[in-house]
Amino acid sequence: MPGAEVRARDHAGATVGAGRTDLEGTFAIVQSAPAETLEVRCAHCQTQRLALAGRTNLALVVRRYAALESDVPSAADLAALPYGRIADDLALVPFTVPSFGGTDISDRGLGDGHGLVLDTGAPLVDLATGESSLADFPDRYVHDISIVAPTEAFRYGSYAGGGVFALYPNREQTSFGAVDAGGAPSLALEPVLGDLRPSYGVSSDDGVLARRVDVATTTGFAGGSLDAGIGSAAESFPAEFGFDTFSRSLDLAHVDYATASRRYRTFADFSAADVTLADDALGNDTYRSSYLAADVRVEHPGPVTLAIGALTTRQTAIYALPVLPYGVLTGRAYDETVYVEAQSGTQAYGVHAGLGLSNITADETLSSAQTSGDRLAVLPSLGG
Repeated sequence: MPGAEVRARDHAGATVGAGRTDLEGTFAIVQSAPAETLEVRCAHCQTQRLALAGRTNLALVVRRYAALESDVPSAADLAALPYGRIADDLALVPFTVPSFGGTDISDRGLGDGHGLVLDTGAPLVDLATGESSLADFPDRYVHDISIVAPTEAFRYGSYAGGGVFALYPNREQTSFGAVDAGGAPSLALEPVLGDLRPSYGVSSDDGVLARRVDVATTTGFAGGSLDAGIGSAAESFPAEFGFDTFSRSLDLAHVDYATASRRYRTFADFSAADVTLADDALGNDTYRSSYLAADVRVEHPGPVTLAIGALTTRQTAIYALPVLPYGVLTGRAYDETVYVEAQSGTQAYGVHAGLGLSNITADETLSSAQTSGDRLAVLPSLGG
């Protein structure tokens, strides 16, 4: 644990040496007099005291209070709360605002949402419908929810203006469970199959049937860690007023690789997704949005950690509108972002500075009409 305060005390309790743990969680203290006890303090931790008994090389386990260091309810909290929808769970996070309908969220106080949701690490945006990927998780299916710090949101380009929310499906479970999530019956299955982490979830909330299946694995590869997975989700709405309103499906794949040496840490993330929405209310309208993203990041740790990264997202969409003659609307949006950042500090204080530059290109075409444009966005970040 980096940044923990370590003090050596004599028999009377006076401090005879002090220091802090480094980035590796290790420490070395020069004493002005013989010490009898060692004391460790850190943020959100239970203070640890240990009698030295003549020992000079020690390893200590420090207990942290997860509820105090987490920005969101824990997995145990979520399982106990009478909420099924993810937007309801996220509404418990300070300064997080779900918009009407619960498909968009924001931690920037924006009433209309526009927060970016990371689906299993992939910054997924549905260009065709504008919905976030909150809709792709059945009730009780999300096992891990985290809020990306505002000082890091600029890494994700122009889509992160309302905050970044990371959602992961059920993982590291050893059994299956069925719960009544606020009146919505749901089922989650998470068997253990060696290195594979399969999971399946289904729920029915007010007649809306949501299903999802994911398979992921983590293994060592080329001196680093490789995490890969695929997922598929479907959501269907009941018939209303004689029409089937609509159904939505998602197919997602991701590959993440990380490696570290004494001087550098490298991260490479790739993801692809395809979202399809069929709306029968207006005559079998069809919307389809495809997505491809790549993110590469290199960090140099030290008293001042420096990082450089690049992110590219490529989205295409097709809207088939039978109510219009030749009603096939196509669109695309590309976002190329490069960024640099620096951060330094301890558990008690820290500073961060970053700067991103995004080039955004978009166009839409309907029959012979076409609109297009591009813009350059500067994304600064400063925190302390």
